[in-house]
Amino acid sequence: MITREKDGIKWLEFDLFQEHPRLAHALFLRHGGASPEPYTSLNFSSFHGDSSQNIHANINRVQKIFNFQEIAYSCLKHGKTVLKVDHPKNVIQKEADGLTTQKPHIALMSTYADCQCALFYDPIQQVVANIHAGWRGCVVNIYAETVRHLVATYGSNPDNLLVGVGPSLGPTRAEFINYATELPTEFLPYRINPTHFDFWAIAKDQLQEAGVLPHHIEIAQICTYDNPKDYYSYRRDKLTGRHAGIIFLQ
Repeated sequence: MITREKDGIKWLEFDLFQEHPRLAHALFLRHGGASPEPYTSLNFSSFHGDSSQNIHANINRVQKIFNFQEIAYSCLKHGKTVLKVDHPKNVIQKEADGLTTQKPHIALMSTYADCQCALFYDPIQQVVANIHAGWRGCVVNIYAETVRHLVATYGSNPDNLLVGVGPSLGPTRAEFINYATELPTEFLPYRINPTHFDFWAIAKDQLQEAGVLPHHIEIAQICTYDNPKDYYSYRRDKLTGRHAGIIFLQ
């Protein structure tokens, strides 16, 4: 992944997307924002104690850098609902963990702290998607649902899809002591010791099973728990901020 910085804001970009000039995207680190401790400082969620004023200030800071016209986000429920976005205000209050659009200059945003933020791009149909996938999202396979949505809604061919999965909880930190009741038996091959699971590998395999080509998938393999300087982690800190990932067509 590529690290970039402007006006104190730091973000990551996928190598996979660099040759596509119509595409803009970012996975923001926790620096350069307006939020106080324990949300220091570029927090994008007001649902955990930070003020809405701080969140709006943080969104405005990244909007000045990326110059998108509108932003769309939804109420995350750790499910597999994926919504098409034509008008951002129509989805902000809806429950969904995935958003898609063909409209230019609409930034699709999802927030996370340990969960996977997956960005999809179809360079043929000119479609983008932003997917929030925690362990519950992987259990219900939101990745397969996203591919089905893109095929049915936009006529995408899975062979053409490019997918980047951002920093998230790594295998050595993804502990599930109640895995027998929380995780399906098909996840057992991804167990790296008695109670830890490799959700990076799960995501990659679910995407491939849905038809995405292996060389069209980029997994960040950066653990949010192990990097407190740059990343929020719910597992590590409980009360903490939330990162944002954005993607849009220019």
